[in-house]
Amino acid sequence: MRRRALLKYTGGLAAVTLLAGCSSSTESDEESPSPGEIVVRNNHTVPHIITIQVQDGPEGPLGNPITPQGQVALEPGEERTYPDWLRVGSSGITAGEYTFEIQMDGGRDTQDFQVNPTPTNDPPMYVTVEVEEGGGLGWSVIAIHND
Repeated sequence: MRRRALLKYTGGLAAVTLLAGCSSSTESDEESPSPGEIVVRNNHTVPHIITIQVQDGPEGPLGNPITPQGQVALEPGEERTYPDWLRVGSSGITAGEYTFEIQMDGGRDTQDFQVNPTPTNDPPMYVTVEVEEGGGLGWSVIAIHND
């Protein structure tokens, strides 16, 4: 009931709260994803709140861990793209492994996974986090192939 009240209060708009770093969202389009980009979508028939947190990652330029986190409230069928989630200022993405923790609806479903968005010998990667049609939480790491 709280989740529905929050979504009603926000007017159904995606609410994003970033506690570290400065990221922005864009509506999905057909442009190529960028390395480290996060795409969050809700394929379920009811609204959901997704929490994304980077638990561990390579050190930033000042020796501080890169640990952005945020919550995204999504209506059914809605998708949001975050191209700068892992960026550190204008310096881009620090190479190395990142450990993500994702949750749906305040911990109802929690999952962890690792990704290196800029591997040395493989194509760059981006991440999708989604509520599946059946209501489960899922994620995938997808290689970016520029043809």
